[in-house]
Amino acid sequence: MSKKIILFFVFISHIAFSQIVTKKDTGSSISINKFLSEVVVTGQINPINQKNAIQNIKIIGAKELKSGLYNNLAEALSQKLNVQLIQDNVLGSGLKMQGLAGQNVKILIDEIPVIGRLNGNIDLSQINLENIERIEIVEGPLSVNYGTDALAGTINIITKKNYALKKSLAFKSYYESIGRYNNSFSISNNNNNIISIYELERNYFDGWSENDKFNFIPKKTIADTNRVHTWKPKEQISNKIQWIINKEKSRSRYYINHFYEKITNRGYPRGPYFESAFDDYYYTFRRNAGADLNYKVNNNPLRFLLSYNDYKRIKSAFINELTTLTPTLLNDLSAQDTSVFKLLTTKTTFSSEGLFDYQIGLDFQKQIAKGKRLSDGMQEQADYAAFCNLKTVMNNYFLFNTGLRLIYNTKYQAPLIPSLSFMYNSKKNKLRISFAKGFRAPTLKELFFDFVDINHNIIGNDKLVAEESKNYQLSYNYIYNTTLDFDLSLFQNKINNKIDLTSNSLQNDVYSYFNIGEFESKGISSNLNFIYKKINLTVGGSYIGIKNNINKENLILNDFLYSSEFIANATINILKASRLNLFFKYTGKVPFYLESIDNSVITSYRDGYQLLNASCNKYLSKYNIDLSLGIKNILNVIEISNYTENTSVHSSTNNNLSIGYGRSYFASIKFKL
Repeated sequence: MSKKIILFFVFISHIAFSQIVTKKDTGSSISINKFLSEVVVTGQINPINQKNAIQNIKIIGAKELKSGLYNNLAEALSQKLNVQLIQDNVLGSGLKMQGLAGQNVKILIDEIPVIGRLNGNIDLSQINLENIERIEIVEGPLSVNYGTDALAGTINIITKKNYALKKSLAFKSYYESIGRYNNSFSISNNNNNIISIYELERNYFDGWSENDKFNFIPKKTIADTNRVHTWKPKEQISNKIQWIINKEKSRSRYYINHFYEKITNRGYPRGPYFESAFDDYYYTFRRNAGADLNYKVNNNPLRFLLSYNDYKRIKSAFINELTTLTPTLLNDLSAQDTSVFKLLTTKTTFSSEGLFDYQIGLDFQKQIAKGKRLSDGMQEQADYAAFCNLKTVMNNYFLFNTGLRLIYNTKYQAPLIPSLSFMYNSKKNKLRISFAKGFRAPTLKELFFDFVDINHNIIGNDKLVAEESKNYQLSYNYIYNTTLDFDLSLFQNKINNKIDLTSNSLQNDVYSYFNIGEFESKGISSNLNFIYKKINLTVGGSYIGIKNNINKENLILNDFLYSSEFIANATINILKASRLNLFFKYTGKVPFYLESIDNSVITSYRDGYQLLNASCNKYLSKYNIDLSLGIKNILNVIEISNYTENTSVHSSTNNNLSIGYGRSYFASIKFKL
């Protein structure tokens, strides 16, 4: 069956689809008639149509988010070109963009940074997508607008803010056959343009291993070796309350958000009688509060952003008596840990339109870290920045944009960060060329944080120097009427003093952060989108190479290693107010360097794999109910060969890399009043 499905996508690969708008986004019709043309805000002087943005911005829009296939940001990005997910069943899901991972990708929610990186990555599975309007993805640096971390790309999650009804009430329930049970509730009230919204969400995952039996409802199991799961049990609870006040010349939004997560890592029963086991529990707390204030000054937008983000992660280790199920906290202090990170952000921007469009802004961020694993128990770092963007249009076709950011960092001397962009914009043809520099100061974790447990042995390095980068982008877009959309993009990144995690030359089982020298990535990607009647198809591919010029004794890596990706997706209107969604992605073999025991360098490979997901959506207008049914991981990909023995930050010698939890089936229902 899987071969037939793959052949089907190959057969249609000369056609493609784009996200679309509908004549009526109601229960009575979801007919398709033209390409989606959304307004984007990420990195823009003022909100602008996506096709006219000077950056090549990709959007995961409302229709794709409503497919039922995505519960969190990790799942939504897993089907996108130039995005590769990194799975760690304790640290969570990270990603790579343009060949760059973790710390070089900026994750924002309504332009506010998300904090709490583990091993350089934000756990994308903690970012849930309920009441999300769209996700904007910009490849390449936006350091002028967003400062550090925005070298490889920026992902900005835009939450829903428009509540037209005076009162609304919504319930959603989601079930997946691998033991996932999600429920959410939201209520809103619009009284004289003062909108109050409350959202509550609970996501529960029972854990999964390849030998697990199917149970519709979780059941108690015997405390034997089956208590250990490859994918760890996880519970998440999120509360959010916000107020939106709309006036003639202003709009204000205030919010408070609380997030809780518990990951349970059960150990194997210990011999000889298997009466006890070591268990770890990982607790994450996120508390966010902020304000987004927008005013009109002579019809020019003035915006103030203020946020306070508090992130806490607690690890507790117990020995669990399996005969009585009585846990006892371990006396070993190294097995317990509490880490606290706080971020205060303020940002002010003023924009003006005229002969020249311009934006000026002030940006301040201060981060404080606390914990026993940090040097001196507490560290802090702050960024003060001023930036500006200037845009001009010539002959209605040629657009130029220049930007500059001036940074003062309390620990590192930062250079001026410039950017320069050009766009030729006609009705059918769009050509974009850009150059930008980037700067990234080492994080407090990279400098001072030690993370040592049974699976990890990472030591901070306070001798790190800051990364500096250059990025070049070229893209061409051709649009034919409302049926064909083709784009081709090329990029190149060059980073000096790139920070990477590698083994300590004196202790092979200890890993630390080092400036590895020069890093370079380059690539090409293309998408072809096509609409035919009620069928929307898209195909695309990318080919990316990375090169490390590592300044390390007996380790010289100066050749490009290439990997490829391919996507083929389809959306089909099958019946009245019904839609079928198919998403296929092939990730090719990924080569990488290994340092052997004799300090020589060899090239190894991580196997390629294919993911195929399908869902069907039905809207029942009479009852105001959205139904979704689907299958995830149809090809049943669980793990791939990963030749990283003795080269990973993990102590395990397992040569397999977890990709998915096997084929699963899901159903969801959303009811609105």
